[in-house]
Amino acid sequence: MARPVQTAPHIPMHSASASPLKRRALLAAAAGCALPAWPLGAAAAAARAAMKVPRPPVARVEPVTETFFGQSVTDPYRWMENPKDKDWEPFMRGQDAHARATLAAIPGRDALAQRISSLSAGTAIAYGVQRAGQGSTERVFYQVRPAGADGFQLAVRAGLGAPERILIDPTAMKDAQGRHVSLDWWVPSPDGRHVVYGLSAAGSEDSVLHVMEVDSLRVLPERVAGTQYAGPSWLPDSSGFFYARVADPAARGSVEYYKRSPVWLHRLGTDAKDDVLQVVHGRDPALPLTETEFPSIQCSPVSTWAVLVMYGGVRRENPLFVAPLADVVAGRAKWRPVCAIADEVTGFAFDATDLYLLTTRDSPNGRVLRLPLDGGTYATATPVVPEGPRVIEGFALARDGLYLLELDGGYHALRKLGRDGRDEFFGQWRDDILAYDRQNPIARVAAYWAMTEKFLEHSYSGYQGRVVFVSYEELAQQREPLFTALLTRLGFQPAQENFRVAGDDSTTTSDSQRGASIGERVSGWKSFLSPPEIAAIEAIVQRFGLENRLVNAPKANNFLRH
Repeated sequence: MARPVQTAPHIPMHSASASPLKRRALLAAAAGCALPAWPLGAAAAAARAAMKVPRPPVARVEPVTETFFGQSVTDPYRWMENPKDKDWEPFMRGQDAHARATLAAIPGRDALAQRISSLSAGTAIAYGVQRAGQGSTERVFYQVRPAGADGFQLAVRAGLGAPERILIDPTAMKDAQGRHVSLDWWVPSPDGRHVVYGLSAAGSEDSVLHVMEVDSLRVLPERVAGTQYAGPSWLPDSSGFFYARVADPAARGSVEYYKRSPVWLHRLGTDAKDDVLQVVHGRDPALPLTETEFPSIQCSPVSTWAVLVMYGGVRRENPLFVAPLADVVAGRAKWRPVCAIADEVTGFAFDATDLYLLTTRDSPNGRVLRLPLDGGTYATATPVVPEGPRVIEGFALARDGLYLLELDGGYHALRKLGRDGRDEFFGQWRDDILAYDRQNPIARVAAYWAMTEKFLEHSYSGYQGRVVFVSYEELAQQREPLFTALLTRLGFQPAQENFRVAGDDSTTTSDSQRGASIGERVSGWKSFLSPPEIAAIEAIVQRFGLENRLVNAPKANNFLRH
């Protein structure tokens, strides 16, 4: 069963984990430079040539035919679904040996891989910011992979500029059977005093829900199994939270495991067996919830309303219902429908009075609608952000307005529509180093720029810790000098201005000089790379001796953009 879509009011985003060098960055570098010959010795080259790569094993074919809706479907490899089959492990090990030998035969690959690994391991990475509390009780939660670490930890600060404190380090944990543990998800309470999170063993993603007291690091006794898709949402007073789990955690491995998932209300300090059932298939005849949909109840720290979403697995368009939160908690909710699957609502957020919908119905690039929580529906919603030339992929609702994540010619762009009516376009950004604030309605801004020590040690005099967060109000002033200093230190020099030609994202500067209309002018320094990409490029620059080779070389002006 596929995982449900990420729950609102979170912004959909790519992980900012330690990804390898993106293919486009390497290709662009190669296009802009004449690479010297690889410095491989004759003996090493001969050894590589002599290596024999084993042929990949051939899987046995054992057809199994089934009929679905009158259509016969044949699966020749159904036997692979049985991990105890005598041919399964030898087949996988043979594929592994073939892949490893193929990679090992590439000249210079080992040395380059080691150098990239050493550079990326020396870079701290942070993502997933969530703010909680206010004033003197403010806390900032985020995930961080410290330099040299193998995995991500959950950290907290008493404010953006305060020292970092680690709450959860999965790399230091083992389950009762001695297996490694992963942190699957986490959400802090609105007051910042507790965090609910899911841990799973051995890569199973079969989460067990836990609750931690932040100040003392004490883990409360309550546990809930089968919470892979928990989607927890705290009550505004932080006394408890809604969450989803599978109907029967003991049925793992059966086709029924993910069906009829219920939503429960848990109160802090109580036994999970006393949790109150809220929504489940067949319980409320007025709710058209199918047995394969995943229900989720979402709250807002600033609203007296609750939103019920019926996630259809990987289905992007999902129906929404609303009800007064007090009625939901009291068990007397009458959920009012807001939109149906046909309305193509792919995201939402809400505050004290209004519900905002992201829809692609009659607007392929997306638009944002607004309706009152106390009576509106999709049909009566008012357009807030009309469809434009950029694709709206997600949005966040903050105290100072709407933040829109847009797709701009293959690149992500950030746009803000302020509550004062101002429409600000921040330009193109790499979303994998942006940190989005998930406690959106009470936040001053919805997103931050997460910088790490590798970028700041030579260019930011006020830097004191491993990670610094720069709000978007500061970003316009901070980002240019920081990246200029960083890339200059790596040996790159400012490129000529890049031109973005209206109507043709593939057009180069030389093409624009043949009379095409200029749609937007973007500086060569204004597109940037993620920390792992910078580390990989630095390794390539060093290995090939490319320092200062990118200055005004053909197509090199677009190197940083691609």
